[in-house]
Amino acid sequence: MNSFWENQAFSVGEAQYSWSDAVVAAVLRGEWAPLEAQTRRGLALIAWAEAAENGASEEVLEQAAEEFRYGRDLVTAEEMEAWLDRRGLTVDGWMDYIERATVRQSDREQGEEALAPFAPSNEELADCFWTEAICSGALEQFAQTLAGRAAVAQRAAAEADVGVGEEPSLAEIERACRDCAEAFSRMALRQASRKRILELLRLERLYEAWSRRFADPAAIRALIDVHRLDWIRLDLRDLGFSDETSAREAALCVREDSEPLEAVAQEAHRPIAKTRPYLADVEESARPVLLSARPGDLIGPVAVGDEFHLYELRGKTPPSEQDPEIRSRAENALLAKVVEHEIAARVHWHEQI
Repeated sequence: MNSFWENQAFSVGEAQYSWSDAVVAAVLRGEWAPLEAQTRRGLALIAWAEAAENGASEEVLEQAAEEFRYGRDLVTAEEMEAWLDRRGLTVDGWMDYIERATVRQSDREQGEEALAPFAPSNEELADCFWTEAICSGALEQFAQTLAGRAAVAQRAAAEADVGVGEEPSLAEIERACRDCAEAFSRMALRQASRKRILELLRLERLYEAWSRRFADPAAIRALIDVHRLDWIRLDLRDLGFSDETSAREAALCVREDSEPLEAVAQEAHRPIAKTRPYLADVEESARPVLLSARPGDLIGPVAVGDEFHLYELRGKTPPSEQDPEIRSRAENALLAKVVEHEIAARVHWHEQI
C-alpha cells in the first residue's frame, strides 16, 4: 500500500486529517465516482488504440510529460523523480497517467459501446487510482474541500447560534460505509473505520447547516448586480473544427452564401453542439463579440485549445434573482469567499501535492 496515503495532509487546531480522509469525504459527496470513470475510460482508450494500432506517438507523450513537469516547475529529471518519490509514485506509473490523459483528450468522441470490450479489470484499476488522483489534481481538490469543511466546523463550534447539523440516519451511515468499502476495495487499500466515516459524514452535515446562513437575499441581489454581465446566459449552437482554415471556410459559407449552419456541419461531417454557458465561462476572446451580438449572429472562428469554433447565438438571458440556478450560483460564490477566508485563517498544511 502507498504510505503517502496515510500521511497527514493538514490540521485544524487539534484535529488531524490524512489524505485518506480526503478520499473518504470525496466518496461521501459523490465526487470519487467521476475519478473512477475517468481512469476506466483512459485505460479502455489505451487498449482500444493499441488494438487499432493508433496509439499516441512517443513525441506526443514526451511533449505532454514536459508540459506536466514545467507546469509544476520540475525542470530536471532529478526534480521529477524526487516529486514522484515523495508521493510514493513511480516514473512508469506517471508516464502511464500521461498516456491516459493524452488519449482522453484526443479521443473524446469515442463511444462507450465501442470501448466496452476493452474495459479494464479491477486489478488494472487498483494499480492506477492513486497515481490518477495525485497527477490529475483531484486529490488536492478533495483535500481543499475537506479543509473548508474542517475550518467551518471549528468556526461553528465557537458560535452558539449554529447547531451541529442534522444527525445522519442509520440508513445513511450504512450506505456511506458500504460506498467507502466498495471504493477502497477497488483501490486495494485498507478500509476506513466506521467511526472515521461517521465523523466525516457529520462534518458534511454541519457544513450544510452552517452554509444555509449565507443565503441572505440582500447579499445575493448585490452579487448578482456585480456579475450582471458575467452571468448572462447564452443559448449557443457550437460547431468545432480541428483546423482554422476549415473553420473560416465554414464561416464564409454561412455569412457570404447564407447557408444554414446545419448544412455546413453536415458537409463537414462535424456535429453541432447545443450549449447554454454563462458569458464568463466562454473563451475570453469571444466574450466581447458575444456580448454585443444579436440572436442569429455567427461568431468566430474562436480558438479553444487545439480547435476552432463557430458559435451561432440563439438568445441571451440576463441574470435574475428569480432564476434558481442564478441564486444558487450567487449563494455558492458568497459561501466560497467565506470558506476561503476560514481556510487561510485556520488550516495548517503539513504536506501538499
